[in-house]
Amino acid sequence: MRISVDESFAYDEAMPARVRLTTTGDATYLRYVDVPRGRPGNPMTDAELVAKFQSLAEPVLGAAPAAEVLGRLWDLRTMPDVRPVARLLAR
Repeated sequence: MRISVDESFAYDEAMPARVRLTTTGDATYLRYVDVPRGRPGNPMTDAELVAKFQSLAEPVLGAAPAAEVLGRLWDLRTMPDVRPVARLLAR
């Protein structure tokens, strides 16, 4: 396997990405993304956010505590005090 970086590629705030994969059989696959998923110009859906949170939090917190944290995070902007969420994360 060989990895190389194309220094001429324009990398800006949008964080575009380009990948070229060439197999040992010389087949080439190209993929370019102007704005990756999750950036302000290409936001994740609520379902994608939930799936990502679960994939990262459940192995650490467990399924039930992660679900409880997630439920509270949806209301974070309107919470007068975030200490209850912090306590859940400190378990």
